[in-house]
Amino acid sequence: MHWNLNNLNERVSDNKFVNDTICFFAHEVAHLYQNSRIGDIYGESDESWLHEGHADWLAASALQELYPDTREYVANKIDRYRNHCAKGLRQFPLVEAADKGRFDLYYSCGLLIHQAIDLALQKHAKKDIYSLWVDFRKQAETGDTKGSKVFLAHTEKWTSKALVNRINEVIESKLSSPENTLNQLATSK
Repeated sequence: MHWNLNNLNERVSDNKFVNDTICFFAHEVAHLYQNSRIGDIYGESDESWLHEGHADWLAASALQELYPDTREYVANKIDRYRNHCAKGLRQFPLVEAADKGRFDLYYSCGLLIHQAIDLALQKHAKKDIYSLWVDFRKQAETGDTKGSKVFLAHTEKWTSKALVNRINEVIESKLSSPENTLNQLATSK
């Protein structure tokens, strides 16, 4: 990764630039964690919320863990993502984002999905999103099926059918009130 900036010394004094940079690196490192010994386990391009949202949530989590003073930065990012995702879901279902040239929605909506899963895991299963991903990866590597169906089956096993139903609503539906749906996603058990 390389920055071709003439004013890098100046830019590093800007906290937002530094946090954006750390977050970007953490996102890319998260993709290394997602790797499978059999290659791609994420499914089709319309399922990109799975790995892009997961990488963004892992990056946000890492930032807060390693740099506690970034909590406000991460909270602002999540708020921006919630607004961005809601605006997109008002136009079409997340599953259609790739076909509509809106790959960006896989990051914003995906982060919100993985945040909700992680919070539910920590609250009820005493597990976390890392453990779920390991379980998902093992199943995808040994089975004929990969992608979001396997991931959501493991999510349901470790959390609840209600949460997975809400996630499917976010993925598969054009929403008239996406803000409500995303708020309910965040509070699903």
